[in-house]
Amino acid sequence: MPSLTAGKKTILHIIPSLRQGGAEKILSTVVTQTTEAYAHHIVTLLDDPPFFDLGAADLSRVSMHRSQLDIGAIGRLARAVDQVRPALIHTWMYHANFLSMFLLGRAVPILWSIHNTNLSKTHSRFRTRCINAAGVGLSYFVPDLIAYCSKSAKDVHEGIGYASRKSRLIENGVAVSDLFPDRALRQTSRRGLALADTDVVVCSLARFDPQKDHDTLLDAIARSRVNVPHLRLLLVGSGCEPQNQPLVDALRRSGLMDCTLLLGERRDINGILNASDLLVVSSAFGEAMPLAVLEAAAVGLPVVSTAIGDIAGLNLADAIVPVQEPAQLANAIAAFATKAYPAETSAAKRRLVESRFSADRMLSSYDETYRTLLASTNGRVPG
Repeated sequence: MPSLTAGKKTILHIIPSLRQGGAEKILSTVVTQTTEAYAHHIVTLLDDPPFFDLGAADLSRVSMHRSQLDIGAIGRLARAVDQVRPALIHTWMYHANFLSMFLLGRAVPILWSIHNTNLSKTHSRFRTRCINAAGVGLSYFVPDLIAYCSKSAKDVHEGIGYASRKSRLIENGVAVSDLFPDRALRQTSRRGLALADTDVVVCSLARFDPQKDHDTLLDAIARSRVNVPHLRLLLVGSGCEPQNQPLVDALRRSGLMDCTLLLGERRDINGILNASDLLVVSSAFGEAMPLAVLEAAAVGLPVVSTAIGDIAGLNLADAIVPVQEPAQLANAIAAFATKAYPAETSAAKRRLVESRFSADRMLSSYDETYRTLLASTNGRVPG
């Protein structure tokens, strides 16, 4: 049945899954914070349970097979859309964007979202790279608009041929009210993690994935310990758990098992960041505007990052190093782990997040885009 709430127009969101991730977090923010204006229905391509809060949004699943071609899923998706009868379709990331081509003809505007930059020829799936390549041609006649979460994502995709006249830049944002420096919380969180007052805590908020390049991170941490003997490492994210044998083996080879906490997926990000002294982003490719950097900046932490996405131009990272250069990453970690971080720098970072990267500002941009599409004639935005 159509998902209608007090006459509100329904936005149908299509996304591969709702596991922990940046785009998934943004979707959660959108559907929970715009309920006064819209009704939301989410369709996931896979069956993964949702990690983030979905509020009052309705949820259905297409149940695609993850590792094999599933032609039948196209029909299941079309039927799900026809049952909801949305006023607008918002697809998230390549696979959902691609499948929206089978939803044309319904006189409903389609918005694509893209949340990454480049793909790796060695680490990105061949099918994903093919879908991205197909998206170049499809971008000219399937979506009405394409929302990019960062300028770097926009530049990369327009550079390979995506329709530039349809581009909209909607930079990622975080709920600043949920992220803040708190000395009492720092003490409580550190006690809960069995961290000593003398420990220097480096945090990585990243799922275990080749994109996040944990190999370089672990190499850099091992090198850093020469100068920072009390260094501790927090690995937070999907796959960063004791059950992940490849990660455990890598920690043992690096001599880091005794100083690393494998925390897996966590919801208490403010507590984790307050317990930390430094955030490190070690990604090798694909990042556009990592939420972890915005979250750490809101808490006022120093940030060391590889040169990926928009990070270098945001004035939120304190050191930028080339990708897959563990020696340079180690030097940057040691430099910021061994000196006091100026309070004025911490406060300035938080003010920047409040003014430019708040969830409110991001939501205002999504709302403006939704209104533009909903006001378009026959679901087509004039080009």
